[in-house]
Amino acid sequence: DLPEMAPASEAELFRRMLQLNATDMVQGAYAIEGTAVVVVEVLQAENLDENEFLAAVDSLTMAIVEHHDELVGLLPSAAS
Repeated sequence: DLPEMAPASEAELFRRMLQLNATDMVQGAYAIEGTAVVVVEVLQAENLDENEFLAAVDSLTMAIVEHHDELVGLLPSAAS
């Protein structure tokens, strides 16, 4: 969940997530759902096999692990 943030801090976080979407997220993306940051992956469910599903899960996991500290560092509670 996102804490209350000053508009400038919020803009910095959202900008960085958009940059990561463009450079590091092959088929997935960071998004905001309500007050939560979520990670989504685009998959064709019609022909999805287990290997494709597992690759998508691995891709999301790797992105979260790689970006977590940087994104959390942009939250106001991380500075306190």
